[in-house]
Amino acid sequence: MIVVDTGVLYAAADRDDPDHDASVQLLADFPPEALLVPTTVIAETAWLIESRLGPIAEVAFLRALE
Repeated sequence: MIVVDTGVLYAAADRDDPDHDASVQLLADFPPEALLVPTTVIAETAWLIESRLGPIAEVAFLRALE
């Protein structure tokens, strides 16, 4: 089980983030059932994405969690 925090999720969403590629690769390296994302991390990440990247990016993030 891998606990994922806001930094990794935000970097994966923001293509301009210096850690974007590494974060996307890290998330792709594990099956979804091996990733644990606490609800507080989801809320924080959604807020950061909406405030910095806009509502369309926030919706894309939330859909990706499904």
